[in-house]
Amino acid sequence: MLTLYAATGSCSRASHIALEESGLAYEVRLVDFAKAEQREPAYLAINPKGRVPALATDQGVLTESPAILAHICLLYTSDAADD
Repeated sequence: MLTLYAATGSCSRASHIALEESGLAYEVRLVDFAKAEQREPAYLAINPKGRVPALATDQGVLTESPAILAHICLLYTSDAADD
């Protein structure tokens, strides 16, 4: 299962759209910047940069949009090839 850490109105929207369009199984966990959740130890353990997006996968966590989008593409094409 993929978990996308995102915030409203942030650049994490592109990753969210890509996941939704891919049909891959995922969940979204919102990070509330107004409450400074990105600075909490629990989130910093996921992404030490304290930013979104972050995509937690079975292989680890991706924290840059280009890498996240490329990973989604690879998973999608791999999943489509299996059909």
